[in-house]
Amino acid sequence: MFHRGTSYLSVGQRDDDSAAPSSSPSSNGSFLRGIGCLILISCILFLITPAPNNTHHNGAKVPEHLSPHRRIVDPRERTRKLPVRVQSLLAQSQIVGDHLQEVKDGSKTVEEAIHLSTNKQGSGIGSSAHIGAGALSRNVKSAPMTLNEILAFLNSFVKKLTASNVKNKHATFHGIWSAYHDLVAKHLYPWDQEYLRRMPPRRQDGSIYLSVVSFRDEFCVETLKDAFNKAKNPDNLFIGLVQQNCEDEKCRRGSNVGRIQTAIIYFVAHLWEDTLQ
Repeated sequence: MFHRGTSYLSVGQRDDDSAAPSSSPSSNGSFLRGIGCLILISCILFLITPAPNNTHHNGAKVPEHLSPHRRIVDPRERTRKLPVRVQSLLAQSQIVGDHLQEVKDGSKTVEEAIHLSTNKQGSGIGSSAHIGAGALSRNVKSAPMTLNEILAFLNSFVKKLTASNVKNKHATFHGIWSAYHDLVAKHLYPWDQEYLRRMPPRRQDGSIYLSVVSFRDEFCVETLKDAFNKAKNPDNLFIGLVQQNCEDEKCRRGSNVGRIQTAIIYFVAHLWEDTLQ
């Protein structure tokens, strides 16, 4: 465009508000540099992150369930949630629950389960590490225990247990359990070890011993009668019965079922009648 009164030629572009704005070169460069930085950081993170590997340093393949990245659980975490008294018994190896099947199969005795190191550090029967070792100093007979010996000890133990319960009647369950455990460890467990050494020889005549414990069961007599009636050889059936009855018209503890016939008295009376006939 030529302008009047000028000595030069001015050629320019007319401003137009409707023209589309254009991006500056500087803004485009900043955007591209940001994208490049992100790509570079991603590559660096990819390179420094170790890949999962189930191979030891010697090249041996590790099974998936034994991966070195697998969290190892401390076995003590299981016992930390148990009561303190149970933790104490576990620490002293005085729990045989994990070996009950072995004891039942006869492959391991209770003594072996409690004292796994029987011949190590003097922990066998009669040693200072043995539970109730002081009670084993008496002379041990070799003859089998008689029924009177067994009854005398069990009656004595029940009296001690009753006295312990009376003494600790206001104790918490921790104190009650501790008192019972100490009493059993001091008296019952050593006696049981002696009984195992003096057990009568096993009968080989096909006889059956039926152990029954009855607590105020009015059908106890009928149960024992049916056992003899249905036995193939009643003469070879032997029953050991522990029966607790309520002798009063109104029981002080437990369910009130009234007077119950004592099974032993019933059978002794009928056997006496059969003998007289």
